[in-house]
Amino acid sequence: MNPDSPAGILASTAPGPAGAADRLIRTGLAACARGRYAKAFEDFAKAAATGDPEGQFRLGLLYARGEGVVGSLGDAIVWFRRAAEQGHGEAQYQLSLAYLHGGRADGGVANWYDHAAAVDKDIAERNRELMFPHGITVPPDPAEALRWCREAAEQGFAPAQANLALIYARGLGCETDYAEARRWYIAAAEQGNAAGDLGLGVIYANGFGVEIDLPTAASWYEKAAAKGNPDAQTALALMCDAAQGVVRDPARATALFQQAADQGNARARYQLAVHLLEGDGVPQNLVMAETHLRDAARLGYTPAMLGLARMHAAGQGETPSQVEAALWYRAAADAGEAEAQFAMGALLARGEGVPKRVDDAARWFAMAAEQGHLAAQFNIGVFYLNGTGVARDTAKAASWFARAAEQGMAMAQTKLAQHYLAGEGVAVAEPPDATMPVSEGMEKYAPSQAAGADVVMDASFVSVTVRVPLAGNVRGVVNAWTLPDEEVA
Repeated sequence: MNPDSPAGILASTAPGPAGAADRLIRTGLAACARGRYAKAFEDFAKAAATGDPEGQFRLGLLYARGEGVVGSLGDAIVWFRRAAEQGHGEAQYQLSLAYLHGGRADGGVANWYDHAAAVDKDIAERNRELMFPHGITVPPDPAEALRWCREAAEQGFAPAQANLALIYARGLGCETDYAEARRWYIAAAEQGNAAGDLGLGVIYANGFGVEIDLPTAASWYEKAAAKGNPDAQTALALMCDAAQGVVRDPARATALFQQAADQGNARARYQLAVHLLEGDGVPQNLVMAETHLRDAARLGYTPAMLGLARMHAAGQGETPSQVEAALWYRAAADAGEAEAQFAMGALLARGEGVPKRVDDAARWFAMAAEQGHLAAQFNIGVFYLNGTGVARDTAKAASWFARAAEQGMAMAQTKLAQHYLAGEGVAVAEPPDATMPVSEGMEKYAPSQAAGADVVMDASFVSVTVRVPLAGNVRGVVNAWTLPDEEVA
């Protein structure tokens, strides 16, 4: 046995008095403060070997964080559980988080194992058992998460109380129970826990088990925001923007977005960019707006990717660049954003910023159409009708026109009526709208154009350029607010 391995350290340490464990924990914490995690690991492992729950908990944290040792959630769970079974509240809470989200070992271990197993599975498995005896991957287990979170919450541990409320609110490992969620959020809030304040704000803003009460929601967001919670700062700023529960105050909204953005909140960075772009509550600054959009986009926030694409396409603050716009539309499209998928289809169909490829255009239109994007449904219908980028299929064309027509698109209704009149791609029947005059259909569509959409038809597709602020309609945004996931510390 390697004496420097965790097993060797534990085997060489005989149980000692509690005082010895306390000293080891103190020296371990001091080592952590200096960044000497290998030394901390050794001290915590020795303390854990005596059966000390604090030592077991601290050792579990090092495994969970990958400090002084290769990160391994499986090993972390083993030590969290040993401490939790002795009533250690923080260990119970961390154990709950581990089971709630699951995870895997750090450093691409799972990929290395897969490659090794492809060569020799027996050797790969023996090495895995030697290095990761408790497994590489831990699947989520909501029932266990609920059990251990309740154990910690009942001991009065405020973060666990707030997370238990979240579990009940989302119905993770249990039936959704907003009454229980509210009860535990109140318990956490009474201890000054910001997540508890935030949770109560979400409950009252959305009417989860209570009547919607926006002023009360704003007051809870205010409390959490004052404690530095970035999600509460963002939620309260959105309310200030939309005059929901508070008087509209764009200057205050901007300040709150800035506070949350400084903590790395992607949504706040995006909203701050909107204010800078529009000069709402703050002097207009297109350069800083672009910077914040880029920062939010790099954090994976798809509205920011769309915002960047639109800025570059329109040349706001600089020379228009369809190439740069296409790059950000593609990033958002790959993330599953329907509007970006539609935009990619339009760019590829026109050959703007990217080489003209109608087959790829058809693929992106189809992806957006499947998500219910109105113009994309019409476009893919036109593509199937004309055999543009896809094999001609009048039945599929009629099907897509029908889906767009059901959403009220007059051009699609007209196309569908033409299919019925010609008996092409549809069952011969007398649909209700088959005799609708084309002029009447176009009159029905006119309000959509007046609402801010330039519709330009050519021989192959519809291109829609929407003239709206980057933020869109903020009414109702607060009511769509969701609680952030907790993570293992």
